Amino acid sequence: VQGAGGATVVCSDGEVQCAFQAVLSQLQDLEIDVPRAGVYLGELVARCTGQGLIPLSFVQRVPGLDDKSCGKFLLHVINSVSEAEGASAVQAIVSNTSIDFRSALGGGRHTELTAYLEKLGVSLS
Repeated sequence: VQGAGGATVVCSDGEVQCAFQAVLSQLQDLEIDVPRAGVYLGELVARCTGQGLIPLSFVQRVPGLDDKSCGKFLLHVINSVSEAEGASAVQAIVSNTSIDFRSALGGGRHTELTAYLEKLGVSLS
C-alpha cells in the first residue's frame, strides 16, 4: 500500500480494512467499557483515510454495524479530520467517498452531520 508522500506500508489495503472491521464490529460493546472508544477509533481512521490508506466507505461494509453506530462513527471520523487537517480535508474525504450520508445517517444523525458540515463550509452534494 502506498501512503502519503509515496511511503510504503507493510500491510495490504485489505489487511488494514480487515483490522478496522474487526474493531468496528465490536464498537457498541467497546463503548460500554470505554465510552470514548468511537472517538479514539475515529481519530485513527481519520488519519488513515487522510493518508489514503483506507476509503471512508469501508465503514458501511462492516458486518453487524447498524446505521446508528455507523453514523455515530462517521461523525467521529469527520470531526477528527476537521480538527487535524481542516475543512478542505473534510471536503475532499466527503467528495471522494461513495457513502450516501443521507441513508447512512438516518434522521437526527443526518441533520447533525449536515449542520456540522455546513458550519465547516462543506457540502454533501
